[in-house]
This record gives sequence, structure tokens and C-alpha cells, in this order.
Amino acid sequence: MNVCDTDLELLEGLLDQALDASEAAAMQHRLGDDPDLAAAFRDLRDQRALRQTMFQSLAPDPADSAWPQRMVQGVRTAALRRQFVRRSWRFAGVAAAACLALGFFAGHLVSQPHNFVVRAPAADGNIKSVVAYEVALTNESGQVTAVQTFDTMEKARAFADDVDRWRLRRQQVEHSALVIADHF
Repeated sequence: MNVCDTDLELLEGLLDQALDASEAAAMQHRLGDDPDLAAAFRDLRDQRALRQTMFQSLAPDPADSAWPQRMVQGVRTAALRRQFVRRSWRFAGVAAAACLALGFFAGHLVSQPHNFVVRAPAADGNIKSVVAYEVALTNESGQVTAVQTFDTMEKARAFADDVDRWRLRRQQVEHSALVIADHF
């Protein structure tokens, strides 16, 4: 298609009905004689119709009075989603901190002697309560490898202290520290 810019402007003017009668008649005569110009006119007319259809589909329906409320509701929904995402991240951070605190607390509990009450039937048929103390032994990664049970708190505490001294001595030996004595 070999159409110059001046001809395209005249075709646009013809579509807009902006040409005077003599110019419009001359353009109509040229459209009948020049097939390239006629094809360009059809293309311009089709593109304009397509743009009008698209813009009409985007424009609100004047008979539809609820479109402002729908638009406001859409904006509110987007704002609530954004607020929910921010709150969910905040909640995730609080949950992670709570898990860490719970983990530290649980690790502290595992390394300390614990007492528990066992209710067992006695020889005379009555139920007797027996208090026992547990010391959990853990490996380097914190996993419980063994549990030692004692009948008094003093024995459990002495065992836990012995285990702590043994671990400290082992760490010193592993790091090439000179171990002379831990008791005088």
C-alpha cells in the first residue's frame, strides 16, 4: 500500500466528516479510482470501529447505577488484601519467635533434672505415690540419647553436675586446652 501522509490525513478528515463538500467529493472520486487508497480507507475505518468498540466496552453503562459502588468495593478489597498480607507476615514473624522461645525453653528443661510422680499399687492394695527425678542426656545436636532416673533430687543434681564436668573436660581436650584438675 503506497499512501502518503497527506492522503491519510484527508482520509481521517473524511471519516471525521471534517472536509467541506468539494474536498469530500474529490476524495470519494479518488477512492473509486485508486485501489490502494480505498484499501487504506477501509483499514482506517475498521481500526476506528475497533477502537470505538473497545472504548465503549470500558465505559460504564449509564443505566447501571451500581458501578461506582463496585469500583469502591474493588479498591477496598485490594486494600484489605494488602493489609492482610502485611498482617500475615507480622504473624509469621511472631510465630517464628514463639517457636524459637519454646525451643530454647524446651532445651533448658531437657538438660535439667525433672521430677515426676508415679502412682503404683502397694502390697496392701492402696495406691502409693512415688516421686522420681529424671536427667536427660543429649548428644551434640541436642537430641535426647538417654534418660537416667533417680529417687532423690540430690542424686539427680549430682549426676547432672558430673555430666556437665565431663562434657566440659571433653571440650577442653578437643580444643587442646591443658586440663590439670577440676577438684582441689
